[in-house]
Amino acid sequence: MEIKKKYDVVIIGGGIGGLMCGYRLSEANPNLSILLLERGNGLENRQCPIIAKKVNQCIK
Repeated sequence: MEIKKKYDVVIIGGGIGGLMCGYRLSEANPNLSILLLERGNGLENRQCPIIAKKVNQCIK
């Protein structure tokens, strides 16, 4: 697999802001090459603390 070294857009942070930014950019221009960098858990391993019943309200 070839590793790409140039991107049109690089987004630092895969929180809701970074995810929505990437989504909206790709929606507006599907030809953009977008790299989203996140050091935390992958999306499949994330869970909202409210849904998990760990807290009653948003903590941030």
